[in-house]
Amino acid sequence: MTQRMLETATDGSTRHPQFAGAAVLEVLAVLFVLPLFWGWWTLGHAPLVSPVELALAFDAPLFKKANSATGSTGVIKKLGEVHVTYGAAYETSLRPSADDAETKYAENIAPRLGIGRSQDVMAPYKGMRLDV
Repeated sequence: MTQRMLETATDGSTRHPQFAGAAVLEVLAVLFVLPLFWGWWTLGHAPLVSPVELALAFDAPLFKKANSATGSTGVIKKLGEVHVTYGAAYETSLRPSADDAETKYAENIAPRLGIGRSQDVMAPYKGMRLDV
């Protein structure tokens, strides 16, 4: 019985022109994005990704009375203890009661997804049409 030994060798080679092209494109991408961050220090406060900061950034109606320059803690002090929920929010004049949600849906009054006072927001149900 004879045995043969097979040896697998990895042939690693670099195509230098393609590598240089990719490196140049990467550096250019970074240089094009950097100006978007210019002036971040003039915002007046450290940018955060807290739910309150996002609601302020997207001009949520619940936070209209609050001064966004005071940051999250200032906004919370201004609004007091408000229970909020994320869900299907109707305009307050069109908000259905829990028992006639299906009727309002049938009348083509579509809610929007958003953050609002708990009494103004309902959990979306299967098949619910939402306004964009």
